[in-house]
Amino acid sequence: MRHGQHTMLSDKRILQLRRQMCHCSHFFREQSTSVAMISHIMNNNAAAIRFFNPGQTPILTMDQPLYALAKQLQWWFPNLFGEDKYVIILGGLHTEMVALRTIGAILDGSGWTDALTQADIASAGTCEGDFGAVCGPNVRPHQ
Repeated sequence: MRHGQHTMLSDKRILQLRRQMCHCSHFFREQSTSVAMISHIMNNNAAAIRFFNPGQTPILTMDQPLYALAKQLQWWFPNLFGEDKYVIILGGLHTEMVALRTIGAILDGSGWTDALTQADIASAGTCEGDFGAVCGPNVRPHQ
């Protein structure tokens, strides 16, 4: 076998391994946004907490879509996941987004734009957009 053929065969093998690795990454058939999956996570989390810290109330932090499903499970099955048996916390990203939108609503029409524009800190367009969109570079003037 010549060197070029060996290299080509090994490249094909590498591609096969990469495909196999991609297929191994799916641990569950259900999507994370399904009620069955959230229930499974909550049950396993509660079992782990009972094993390691008996008597402690389980706590889960979830982003907004999963948080909404978990809260619905608490309301549908209060005997299993009731608010007295399980604490579900809204994740930090969505909490920050709501807080910044609230600050934006308070500052709207307060002279915020004029003050930053006159001080040459930012342009009027930048000031108006800072609390409308809350990701990435849009949060810089108040930091």
